[in-house]
Amino acid sequence: MKAQIEETLIANAYLAGTNTRRVRRALSVVFGGAISKDTVSRVWRKVKADWDAWNARSLAARQSSA
Repeated sequence: MKAQIEETLIANAYLAGTNTRRVRRALSVVFGGAISKDTVSRVWRKVKADWDAWNARSLAARQSSA
């Protein structure tokens, strides 16, 4: 559960234009401890890959059934 919350917060922070340092600072307050920059970067890479895949999906099937 904590990992899912972290992923959501990191994704929202980056999409809002926040940098890694500010994301780490905010998460340390939320979770009461330090979050490494590696954790933030790793989670962001995963979230970004999912986002890019979603953006690249084919809409052809949706358009033909509309």
